[in-house]
Amino acid sequence: MLTTIANIQTLADRLKAYIQAADVHPAMKRIVLRSVTLFEAAPWIPLALEDILTEQNTGLELSADEVKFNGPVGDALDAIDNILRLYVQRVAPAKLFTKEDAAQYLGIGIDQLNSYVSRQKILRGMNIGRSIVFTQAELDTFNRHQRLRRGERRSVES
Repeated sequence: MLTTIANIQTLADRLKAYIQAADVHPAMKRIVLRSVTLFEAAPWIPLALEDILTEQNTGLELSADEVKFNGPVGDALDAIDNILRLYVQRVAPAKLFTKEDAAQYLGIGIDQLNSYVSRQKILRGMNIGRSIVFTQAELDTFNRHQRLRRGERRSVES
């Protein structure tokens, strides 16, 4: 039962250890670890996660002590990725974006996004572990301001 887990970080750490130990392509690990990052930022509602595990019926068993799955490791990682994404969609107060997802959403390159975050301090995001995530509201606000700035420049040039 997941209700015995005190906080989301305990389960996230267990999932990270399982993913890191998996004998799969590093790109697959990165994809699933991104989902764990989003999961860590969500509120901890164990009953919601139990519902998703039951609905999805993947055979994945999660506890504070271990991650169990009968089948290939690649299938386990797919199940973890899917379940964590569903969980975040259901319980997160706002949609969260990784750096890669945020850049795609804004229609800019990852280098330009990094510039806005580190050098220009225009976007802040939230630090979760070593990752930065952004809310949809922050990205939408940024887009509005960028459109206004471009509009102001055009009207001055005309």
